[in-house]
Amino acid sequence: MPGPVRTPQNWLALTGPRSSVDALWNYIGVWRERVGEPKGTPPRNWRTGRPLTYDVEHSDEVFFVDQRGHERFVLEGPPSATAGSVPDALRSFMNSAGKANLADPPATAWTQAQAQQVLRWLD
Repeated sequence: MPGPVRTPQNWLALTGPRSSVDALWNYIGVWRERVGEPKGTPPRNWRTGRPLTYDVEHSDEVFFVDQRGHERFVLEGPPSATAGSVPDALRSFMNSAGKANLADPPATAWTQAQAQQVLRWLD
């Protein structure tokens, strides 16, 4: 069995007790639903290497929060990404719709340039 994959250095991952993560997601209004893994060999957790028993589907937004913890801006929709910009370990967890978005991003996809523009605006 392969070992866990290290989190890329420039990524921030939200972790903690479920109650804390739920409290944050409720506060900022993120829709999510716990769903079972499809039949067959389950994918492995990209951080621990253990088999996954469920997945979490969620809404696609990026939230910009100021230093006081106030939500200042939201970009709705999935990020505009290409297959080459998503690590293989993460891409292996994407469903068919997510993989299709890599090949042909929807019109609602936001770009890195848009996110950087929001950061300049907030500065």
